[in-house]
Amino acid sequence: MFASFALSPDGLMYAAPPPRLARSHDGCLPCRRKRKKCDKTKPRCLRCMNSTNRDTCVWPQKKDDDRRDSVEPTPAGLVEIFDDENRDHVDHTAPCAAIESANDWIVRLPSIQRNDLDALSPWQLPEAVLRVSPDLSATKVTQITLALQRKMLCHESEFDGSIFMLGLPGSNAHPGYIHAWTACSMAAVAPRTAHWQRRALMHHSQACVELRKGIRDSADDDASGEWMRATVLMLYLFEKQRSRKFVEAGQSYDTAAIHLKATHRLFDERKGVYRLNTIHGCMLYEAYIARTVDNYLFQPDSALPLDYITRSIDYHEENLGKLGIPVEIMTTPWVGLWGRKFTDLVYRLSWIAHQIPLDQTNTERLQAIAAQLSSRELIIGGSAFGIDEATLKYYTDARLAYWHACSFFADAVLTEGLRFPVTVFQQHHVRAGMELMNELTLKDHINSHLTWPLVVLGFGVEDVDQLELHKSMMARLGPSAGEETVEKANQMVQAVFETKRAAHEAVSVAEWMRLIVSFNMYS
Repeated sequence: MFASFALSPDGLMYAAPPPRLARSHDGCLPCRRKRKKCDKTKPRCLRCMNSTNRDTCVWPQKKDDDRRDSVEPTPAGLVEIFDDENRDHVDHTAPCAAIESANDWIVRLPSIQRNDLDALSPWQLPEAVLRVSPDLSATKVTQITLALQRKMLCHESEFDGSIFMLGLPGSNAHPGYIHAWTACSMAAVAPRTAHWQRRALMHHSQACVELRKGIRDSADDDASGEWMRATVLMLYLFEKQRSRKFVEAGQSYDTAAIHLKATHRLFDERKGVYRLNTIHGCMLYEAYIARTVDNYLFQPDSALPLDYITRSIDYHEENLGKLGIPVEIMTTPWVGLWGRKFTDLVYRLSWIAHQIPLDQTNTERLQAIAAQLSSRELIIGGSAFGIDEATLKYYTDARLAYWHACSFFADAVLTEGLRFPVTVFQQHHVRAGMELMNELTLKDHINSHLTWPLVVLGFGVEDVDQLELHKSMMARLGPSAGEETVEKANQMVQAVFETKRAAHEAVSVAEWMRLIVSFNMYS
């Protein structure tokens, strides 16, 4: 029935079927899969509409997602970077644009100056990283790092002094560092496809393995410790950026223990045996301070004392002084911006809230904090050196939003819980803070440190309209704060809102803190 025939002078004759085209290793992947001949001699393959210089093919946008996701990567240049040709006339305010097309990932970075990239020393990716992503190169890691910085940091147009650019020259010190760096960049900047989710998870898994080995085997010296301190901070950023898709892609475990225990061990327990002898090391330590302050309310650690941040800032400023580095916005972008007193106050406020029931000593401490918050003088202690007028207004409003959030929070803990409706004093601070946050979250580049005051103000919302406004503001924070953080924050605020509405009396501080901790949110 399925025999082949050929026409001959004697009529139809049986003929052997023509040989089937064997799968070739030449050409692009879709042509190889379909056993089609690829137009390798032309700039673009006319059959698959993709460059012939790569082993992967981008399906046209009209194709189904499942069909696009089925294209598997092979060693090739999957990350394509385009810079503006005229670098003398670059618009520093223009955001980076990512063209998402299946497994292809094109990042346009009009704001990166050539001299910023040329200033980096040449370096090669470790073999362990290339085994996971053979298509990566040092240049591509540099470019996606800059895209990550533009997404994560607010008002950053100068890259040469940033924590990311300072870390790149030494990033090839250990493969675990590059694995964490790449995983975080992919999670934050790459297209939201299953392929890139899996790729990021592979790098994340390898980074965790290397970090565990490093903590177990390394000596307590600065040379071995700096890559681990940088790695654990990048893994923390990864956790903020990941979404539910990562669970679907294969990550079904919680890595909170790595960040909560390893960070404190690497940054605090070892600080007696290592010195912060580089500006990058100092910025890493300050990033750790900021992470601890912002995160303590949501993930408390009973091992940390009340004066922990005070001592940490003292140690940080001592090392800056030995290096001859002034405390200003360009060198201390977190503590220098908010001021050490206000930074310490936010931590102490979170710490005391978790000491329920409050004894007389902690009650007096909380009353002292509330007295400090009665004046706005506390929030004027940050550095404003080196920033323009528009940026100064942004950070001034951000400090004021923090002040409103702290004032509401301190009063709610002192009055033993959340009430519905809230008191007039609390209502004033919630509404004023929400108005400021609504303006701040409409800016082009939003700092992820706005997460703490926005979530705290959300605990005071009184009606559905306020709740919806709060959700919209959290969504605007998504690019910098991360999908995981935004999702858990919305769930937490919703749960507190419903608990307040259902309660006949005030929601106790103990129940309030229990709800907060149960969501395991990263701030």
